Amino acid sequence: MGSANKPIWVLCGNIFKKCFNTGPLLSLPPSLLGISSRRVNGQGAFLGLLQGLLIGVCAYLFKQQLFGNLHFLLIVPFLFVGSAIVTYACSLFFAPPKEEKLETTTFKWRDTKEEIHRAYTMPWYKNYFIYAQLLVIGCIITYVVFA
Repeated sequence: MGSANKPIWVLCGNIFKKCFNTGPLLSLPPSLLGISSRRVNGQGAFLGLLQGLLIGVCAYLFKQQLFGNLHFLLIVPFLFVGSAIVTYACSLFFAPPKEEKLETTTFKWRDTKEEIHRAYTMPWYKNYFIYAQLLVIGCIITYVVFA
């Protein structure tokens, strides 16, 4: 049964199901760019999210014409890069964020180095890096035992 013969609610359900699957993934480029770049602003991130939603719907509707018989998970990197490019390009058309807004929201290597140095000068039972390592080891053990 071709897509032209399916009822409209089945097609809409499939579109929304695909959009819910790609939506969280396509919200990642604006978020990562917002954390790592001092130039990306809210307007650019919002337009990147909208573009990600629209391109996800178009990729679902016109998958055969655009990508052929390629599996949907192999299409997602194209959507990811497209969303990142649109987010950054749209941010260039708007004013950059004020410096005081960037102080605690953007990633800086200097802060990370200071935090690591401060953490490793603490006693082992106060160092959260030790707890993170124990958590990863516990997850690996759980996976090995129950897999």
